[in-house]
Parts: sequence; C-alpha cells; structure tokens
Amino acid sequence: RRLVYIIKHENSTLHLVCDLDVRLPFFFVDISLVKMREFKVVVLGDGGVGKSALTVRFVTGKYEEKYDPTIEDFYRKEIIVGGVPCMLEILDTAGTEQFASLQDLYIKNGQGFVIVYSITCLQSLHDVQAIRDQIIKVKASDSRYPGPNSHHPHHHHHHHRDHQHTPSNQHTAGCIRPPPIVLVGNKIDLEEEGLREVPHGQGEAMARKWGCCAFIETSARTGVGVKEAFLEVVQWMAQTSPPSHSLCGGACSII
Repeated sequence: RRLVYIIKHENSTLHLVCDLDVRLPFFFVDISLVKMREFKVVVLGDGGVGKSALTVRFVTGKYEEKYDPTIEDFYRKEIIVGGVPCMLEILDTAGTEQFASLQDLYIKNGQGFVIVYSITCLQSLHDVQAIRDQIIKVKASDSRYPGPNSHHPHHHHHHHRDHQHTPSNQHTAGCIRPPPIVLVGNKIDLEEEGLREVPHGQGEAMARKWGCCAFIETSARTGVGVKEAFLEVVQWMAQTSPPSHSLCGGACSII
C-alpha cells in the first residue's frame, strides 16, 4: 500500500508516491519544474457557423443564443488525458475575411484543429476545403512539424448517433501528413426544421478525402457531439506528438 500526494499550483502538477510507513511532515518542491502538459486547439470556419457557440458550450456547458462576430477569443479548460490532468487551450477565431491575415499565425501555433461548417449552409462546407489547404501549407513550411512518417492514430468518423467506422488511410499526394483535424457539421438541431442543406454523407466524404480527420455532427444548442469533437482532437494530439517527458497519453475526459 502506498500514499499518493498530488500537489497542484496554477498550471503545474506533481505526483509523489510514498510507502505508508514513510512520514513526510514537511517538504519543499519547486513546482515550476513540473509543468502540466498543454494542448493547443484552433477552431476555424466561416462566420456564423457556430464556432464560438461550440467552444463556449464545451468550456462552460452553456449555450449562447446571440451572435456576436468574434475577432479572437481564448479559452482554457483542464481535462484528463491518460489519467493525468492536462490543460486544453482553445483559440476561437474570426470567420470573416477581414481577419484572414491572422489565420496563418493561428495555424502555426496550433497543434490540432476543429474545422466547423453549418449543415444549413452548403457554401460553408465548400469553404472549409480552403481552410484545410491553408493548414497543410502552413504546417509544411514549419520546421517544427513532423513529416509523413511520424506516428499517428487510427482514423475515426462519427455522427451524432455515435456510430463509428474506419475509412482507408488515404493521404493527399505530395503533402505532409495532416495534423490532427476534426471536421464538424454544426447546427444539427435545425434538421428538424427542414433546414439541412448538407447531407451527412457529404460531410463524411469531405473528411474521408482529407485522410487524417474525424467527422462529427454537433449541436451547440443541445450539446450533442460537442464534447466528443474536442476530446477527439485532443486524443489525436496526445498520440501524434507525445513529448518524451510527458505524463499524458491515451484516452481523455473532462473534469
């Protein structure tokens, strides 16, 4: 039998495992040396598809009804990856052309991406192809980014009923291995009102074409699929770029 001390301070955490007969009445730890692992996710897509609503729903569990165009919002949420607390940093970006110049910087600093379209707007699905292409272009020019021979997890595609299947591992010719990307078809709650313009299979086909991608249909209003979308991209990041000193890895969950 052993005693586990868990020391937490801001973004740092330390686990001390001791035999029960060892008394630790008092000790000093430089907690700054034990950093919580961080995952950086960027949310991209056209304006009005629900990027902010999805992000706020995931971080706070609440739905924001009003639409206020975003320039840039930054969120932090503690999650569990492989049984260890880690910090998820989410950058919610603008969907309007006037802020497109910032997109390269967002992409360069991001480790994983949630690309969002609305199932009520076919054009928003067409537009995500250019976003995905830009991610590949920026990452290809980034010397820090791993090449196509790096380890990557299996591909999974989901929809809001949690049905899964595994497509073939198809990669874009001439490109590096894509970074962790989840393609999200948002606003499925509006399907009941007859407003769906993008069939489920069309979004799924886009995800298949990209090769390294998960596909999930969501509703920020009801919360369906939202947690799954963000946790999926974190699982990809944990498996595609695990640091040698990391305490994290494997499945993740929300605290």
